[in-house]
Amino acid sequence: MTNHRLPEDLTPADARGCADWFTRYTPFIQAETRRQIAYKRRMWPDVPDGAHAKYTNHTYPHILPDSDWRLNLFAPIAAQAEAYLRAENIEIHSEKANLRSSQFACLNVLFPLRLNLDAARAFLAPCLPGVRRVLSVEFEVTGNDDALAFMGDPPGGKRGANRTSIDAVVEWLNDTHDTPQTKPHCTFIEWKYTEEGFGSCGGYASKGNPNPRVCETLDPLKNPVASCYLASGASSRVRRNYWKHTPPTWLTALAGATGCPFRGPLYQLWRQRLLADHFASTGRYSSVNLVAVHWSANASLADVPPALRGAAQPKETVGQLWNRATGGFTELPIEALLRAYDDAPTSQLSEWREYVRERYGV
Repeated sequence: MTNHRLPEDLTPADARGCADWFTRYTPFIQAETRRQIAYKRRMWPDVPDGAHAKYTNHTYPHILPDSDWRLNLFAPIAAQAEAYLRAENIEIHSEKANLRSSQFACLNVLFPLRLNLDAARAFLAPCLPGVRRVLSVEFEVTGNDDALAFMGDPPGGKRGANRTSIDAVVEWLNDTHDTPQTKPHCTFIEWKYTEEGFGSCGGYASKGNPNPRVCETLDPLKNPVASCYLASGASSRVRRNYWKHTPPTWLTALAGATGCPFRGPLYQLWRQRLLADHFASTGRYSSVNLVAVHWSANASLADVPPALRGAAQPKETVGQLWNRATGGFTELPIEALLRAYDDAPTSQLSEWREYVRERYGV
């Protein structure tokens, strides 16, 4: 067993490299890792360090023992949140014991608002223009079987795993005088905590991909379906319909990229936008849009990788590039949402507000 520690906590008996895991992080991730370690030590001083979900012979000070993962949830909603995830057959991520879990950060912040929709309206107002009433907040939303067929995602997936899943979906109204025929608006929320970027294409790095070099040279304007591993049909997992539903205008806007523009951080945003377009096509909603919520100090989310720089304008972020290419995408720091809530707080959520401040520094 390798017990990884913070650099200042190393002892002479520790193996060399036990702090390398920490020093290679960005400054923001280092700061949040320290925050979670301090929180763990303050709240549960007798709870030992837990093992990494994938590398089980390595322990880390910001991870709980797997049997204690429920401590990772805000205590007043822990039982309800777990019951919701299980009732909805939502995958509880393997990193559930990691105090930096983005899934659990999303639940800890938004699930209490699911139970208090008036407070949700105040908190979410910056990303719901003119919101008058929040109707619902759901998590790890994938849509119905029609959505699965539209996307071509693997048939064995579920909400939160092996499908295009939206971290949180909010249905809301902004009409002053709504009627039973009034269609709600729908906002997809992509939640980022300590991730260094938006999700990249697993097909590019897949062991099943016979020639990743094709991804590096693919021309999105010249029949990309014929070259894309994820659309190859080699198995049920690689019969994706993403290219089929991608408007040519998007591809033209991204044509300056080197190779496939979606093998990096635009991949996750691409899938989510396609799912949003499918939701819009059902006619159920007045509008469907996508918002990315993140911590303002997480600067690496903005970084445009070398392969995309030919498509980006000077000083453009990944999010700005995507919005210019497709429209309908907004980024908001979580601090802006909390400022909106703090302008109209409710005493019912005072414990939650203090928890978010202490746990996540916002």
